[in-house]
Amino acid sequence: LDIQQAASYDERFQVQMVLRQSQRQLPGGAPATGDGVAVAASARFPVEVRVAVAPALASAYRADAWRHYAPFILLAALLAGYLAHLFCRRRLSLVGDMYRAMRAREFHMVYQPIIHLDTGECRGVEALVRWQRPDRSQVRPDIFIPLAEDNGMIGDL
Repeated sequence: LDIQQAASYDERFQVQMVLRQSQRQLPGGAPATGDGVAVAASARFPVEVRVAVAPALASAYRADAWRHYAPFILLAALLAGYLAHLFCRRRLSLVGDMYRAMRAREFHMVYQPIIHLDTGECRGVEALVRWQRPDRSQVRPDIFIPLAEDNGMIGDL
């Protein structure tokens, strides 16, 4: 049974290419003369076909797979690098903006009352830091507080 013919049967055979680095003995005593073994296993019947793959065919398969997937791997690596660059650039830009904002006194305190729900009595206040830029936009505390902690500015803040 040819491995390509086995692969052409719909839902009967599942073909898997298993590449090996060394020669090995196949069940039944047939020696593997190459560095790969192709396996066709039936999903419906207890049948399994193993075919030794010649070294030239296995090398061609590896080279073909590399040529096929290399553009996608390269594109994924470039995209990951670009996203990392954007993240780091934005983070460094915010750190610089924070130093400037501290000198310009753009940070201010907001007090949030702590109310007892049963009595409605004010039990205290919670002091919160807010950053409002000159263009009237606000930077969320979950963004600037970790940056201040990571860069040693939390004490000055």
